[in-house]
Amino acid sequence: MNDDITLFYENIHSWLMPAPRPRSSNGVPSARPTVCISTDIGARRSENQDRLALMSVRGVGTASAFTCAVLVDGMGGLPNGEKSAVAAISRFLVTLVQHRRVEPAERLRRAVLAGDQEVYQIGLGGGATLSAVLMEQGRVHWVNVGDSRIYRAKGEKLARVTIDDTLEEAFGGTGVGLLQFLGMGSAISPHVGSFADEFDFLLLTTDGIHRIGDSVIGQVSAHASSSVELAHRLTDIALYMGGPDNASLVTIERGAVSASYAGAAEVTVWSPERELQLKWIRAAPAARLEPERPLPSAEPPIDQQPARPSPRRSVKKRPPKSGKPSDDKKQLDIGFKDAADEGE
Repeated sequence: MNDDITLFYENIHSWLMPAPRPRSSNGVPSARPTVCISTDIGARRSENQDRLALMSVRGVGTASAFTCAVLVDGMGGLPNGEKSAVAAISRFLVTLVQHRRVEPAERLRRAVLAGDQEVYQIGLGGGATLSAVLMEQGRVHWVNVGDSRIYRAKGEKLARVTIDDTLEEAFGGTGVGLLQFLGMGSAISPHVGSFADEFDFLLLTTDGIHRIGDSVIGQVSAHASSSVELAHRLTDIALYMGGPDNASLVTIERGAVSASYAGAAEVTVWSPERELQLKWIRAAPAARLEPERPLPSAEPPIDQQPARPSPRRSVKKRPPKSGKPSDDKKQLDIGFKDAADEGE
């Protein structure tokens, strides 16, 4: 693996590693969000083991522009769930960029297998589930492993795109133990597919969200006016129903399928709290991270937010003092070659 890819991975990994605030969300683009990335620690968990991101990649040469939303749920029943989730999502994102000239379904499959090997080889003994959608040239491509889910909603109808990798759903048996997940280090078989942009909303959810039931998700989706509103309402309901697990989701409006979110940077990545821009350079000095302005929040003002069912105090990040940069937005200049440049 070349040094540029390693550097890219290490910076993505360190950027995603810090635990998010107890509740955080980010609407993209900020002026009129068509995608919302949201996570909540829940009412009973001591740490958030979910990681999620939106990545937009500009087209270059024969490679088309694409946008990918990915959600990873570290498995709480195994050790190092949070570290496993960060390793898996970081390698997944880097591999998508590395193989950006490969057709979407195979690109997603390679990225999942790379994430699986990353978690297994670093010897954490943990695991993670993964759901992702890749939007390219007006079509949605998806991949799933484990029991995180992808839904699409249109009007009053909600359709689940994925099937959980459990005995109950895969074979009609009993039990909710996972048949496969990232970190097994063996021949996992990612589920992949694609469909046209015939929906009002796409949703990627962890079990902390979809345990509220498909019927509830469908009703809320049918009456939501935006991706941000939908994400906030579903999170609130999950908390009102006890919030036993981390509750994370990505909500995507139909207009996002043909949109491009990358600005001047070749690659832009958003988490529920921050933004990272990456630019290719051919003769790169040591990579540098340059803090810039903070991102606006997708959350409504405090006086408009519903009361939380848990007495847990939400920790709010103080705004940066005048003259001091914020860490919410960073730019990384890095020399980088994709798989095609290396002859793969």
